[in-house]
Amino acid sequence: MRLLLSATVAAVALLAAGGAALAAKTESSRASIPLAMPIGVTFAQVRAPIPAGMTPDQVAMAEQLGGMSFNVDIYADVKGMTLYTYDPAPKISTNSDIGTLVDNAAAKAILDKHFPGMTNNPAIGAAKAMTLRAVKQFIPGLTDEKLAALDDELATVPPNAGAAWCLDECAKTWPPFLVTDATPAGGRWSVVTRPDGKKQWAIDGKAVHSYSKDEKAGDAKGNKAEGAKWMQAVRKADAPIPMPNGLKITETMNFDGKVLVNADGKTLYTSANDTKPNMSACNTECTRTWEPLSAPRLAVPIGDFTVADRPDGMKQWAFKGKPLYTYVHDTPGLAKGEDAKWHQVMMVRYYVPGDVVVRDHAKYGPMLTTSNGITLYARDAHRFTLAGGSHDDRVAMRGKPSTGAKIGVNGCVDECLKEFKPLAAGPNAAPWGDWNIVTRPDGSRQWSYRNYPLYTYVADKKPGDTIAHDMYELTDGTTGLFWRVALP
Repeated sequence: MRLLLSATVAAVALLAAGGAALAAKTESSRASIPLAMPIGVTFAQVRAPIPAGMTPDQVAMAEQLGGMSFNVDIYADVKGMTLYTYDPAPKISTNSDIGTLVDNAAAKAILDKHFPGMTNNPAIGAAKAMTLRAVKQFIPGLTDEKLAALDDELATVPPNAGAAWCLDECAKTWPPFLVTDATPAGGRWSVVTRPDGKKQWAIDGKAVHSYSKDEKAGDAKGNKAEGAKWMQAVRKADAPIPMPNGLKITETMNFDGKVLVNADGKTLYTSANDTKPNMSACNTECTRTWEPLSAPRLAVPIGDFTVADRPDGMKQWAFKGKPLYTYVHDTPGLAKGEDAKWHQVMMVRYYVPGDVVVRDHAKYGPMLTTSNGITLYARDAHRFTLAGGSHDDRVAMRGKPSTGAKIGVNGCVDECLKEFKPLAAGPNAAPWGDWNIVTRPDGSRQWSYRNYPLYTYVADKKPGDTIAHDMYELTDGTTGLFWRVALP
């Protein structure tokens, strides 16, 4: 949720009526679309190693001017405790035991290619604890040259890193991060099954755990433990997916997920009327409103993208068997075609608390509001420097998570609470990604976004009111606290 609107989209936003709700599908209708990460996973920031030769003053200046950041986002659980990935599996080779080779589908296929029927031989069970090199003399054709060729191919096979390797005593020290919510997650996240039948989250194919010796949020005592078999689970971009030239994945205008767009930035849709794979039911009059995404005559399938033959002889791109279209009334970044029959191709969705929506404001563009349209605010800090700068631009108005964490709930206490009301988090609410829950001094739970606790302002009476935006309180000669509308 960190990309900014393009200049074109921003211009459109300024023309929109204040307080008009952006089109969005309900959570129930999008339940089949995976979240970008599991419910209950949040982020914690740690300091990356400082480059050799840089002094603390140089680091501070580089961060203050916005040119560099030495903070790294790592995944954490609902309590902010660091999550780790576990990858003790050795690289697969002819020195691996035969059981490991046979249990790995890719390695098994390589063995069967060179020695057809070998892995299905009943005698293989007695040799599972031995290596290929140890039984070389018993397998006709298994020469030193053949072993070298096998090693070259096996070197390309990843080990079964996602398996639940950490059991029994290990699991007491490194508790598995179990699946507790049935909501699917995609991208880098997957699920592995433990021997006891419980489901455990994995990231990049590696099982995820916490560490029993971490005592408080932000601790990372297990990082690089046991010869770097245990590593902090670092937040990074998903691997690119193969797709036709010109297509891209970008965030929706209301920042509730990522959608597929064409080369011009227009949202792509599928139709519920297209019930047969790679066949379009949208012809003649329909195509005046819904333009098929044309494919070259010599186009070939790539990844989840296939090629559909249209009745007029043209080729059309399809995604997972569903032909793709653009809506003639859309503009880049602004999707207006969503309805019961036509759906944006959403690749992944973001979690947003049920009592929060994104609404378009005539001046500030998309911003966070309550479900009834009342503006949400964050309290931020601004430091005046020789470099100048202003919090009036969109980048600054989103704030730095590290600043939000420093201010925390102490940014509004006592008299402040008479005018600014915390956005309450229900007893069953769970954090997700940039959405977290903080506990106030009175024990109540409050939603925070990007580490900034969220509030409403009592003088805002109707959707679109932003009376508290830019209210300042100077704390010394160079630093001030100010209220800003909360941007997604």
